[in-house]
Amino acid sequence: MSDAKLLKTKVTAVVDPIEERRKLISKEFSNCTYYISIDENFLNQIDAGIICTPPNTHVDLASVLLKYNKHVLVEKPLADSLAGVN
Repeated sequence: MSDAKLLKTKVTAVVDPIEERRKLISKEFSNCTYYISIDENFLNQIDAGIICTPPNTHVDLASVLLKYNKHVLVEKPLADSLAGVN
């Protein structure tokens, strides 16, 4: 991806179940909608997702995003076991 495309990238929605973290994140991004969980409204707002959660949630969250044809970046490790990766 070119630097020009990255400059056009915008955070439009964030999901975090913990209110304190949502408030902290809201200070970093303007015009961003915050959600407690992934729902259809959230999925309709995004083109891609970055998963930065505990490893035991990575596969389930990535699966939801992929089911809705979203681009996904998952922080390491993909899963907490080889079975999870499979």
